[in-house]
Amino acid sequence: MTSGPTLADVIDLLEHAYPPRLAESWDRVGLVAGDPAADVETVVVAVDATDAVVDHALAVGADLLLVHHPPLLRGVHSVAADTPKGRLLHRLIAGGCALYAAHTNADSARPGVNDALAELLGLEPGRPLAPSGDGTVDRWVFTVPADDAEDVLAAVFAAGAGRMSGYTECSFTLEGTGRFRPGDGTDPTIGTVGEPEEVREARVEFVAPPELRSVVRRALVAAHPYEVPAMDVLVNHAAPGPGPEDTGLGRV
Repeated sequence: MTSGPTLADVIDLLEHAYPPRLAESWDRVGLVAGDPAADVETVVVAVDATDAVVDHALAVGADLLLVHHPPLLRGVHSVAADTPKGRLLHRLIAGGCALYAAHTNADSARPGVNDALAELLGLEPGRPLAPSGDGTVDRWVFTVPADDAEDVLAAVFAAGAGRMSGYTECSFTLEGTGRFRPGDGTDPTIGTVGEPEEVREARVEFVAPPELRSVVRRALVAAHPYEVPAMDVLVNHAAPGPGPEDTGLGRV
């Protein structure tokens, strides 16, 4: 039994603060080496995984080396121990130290590296110079028995939905009456085959990044009590002009 957080727990925290989806398309962020099930007690933070940094991480018994610049940014065909990067990775793995990189996703996040740099210069972090993404967001709409709405929302929030400009678990719910008649061959959760049914239902709306569409759909379907959940996904375009809470590179 583990006595503290695992590497997977730490990664969850990192990716909540610095979502990988914010990374530039050319970037390579995330776990480079390590066992997600391993315990983590000591973390070393550095800009680059240099020889000196790895020496220090191993000397202090670090379980995780968190770096800003990915060590394997370009195409790599070998991590043999007789290559510079391969040697570093072999030393970390042999020493039981995981390696994780948070680069442009940490730059673009709010708060993130760019905000910290602005504050160090005595500036108030404003809007990003290069906003993340193309300004589109998925707006999901589904209906569910009112008593089950919170369970389904919890599932989609855990999948990364419901985040808006620094706020989390954002949604809208309106109660009404759902009507349907189960047909032959169906297995209704509520009602009887061939008989009309009325149910107190909630119409729920939330937003999610387009790249999470399949993940959010799986979470919604798995948590929903109905055999065939009713849902719509609408692609919305953000209002023009990034705001001070929007993510992206640079700050004005």
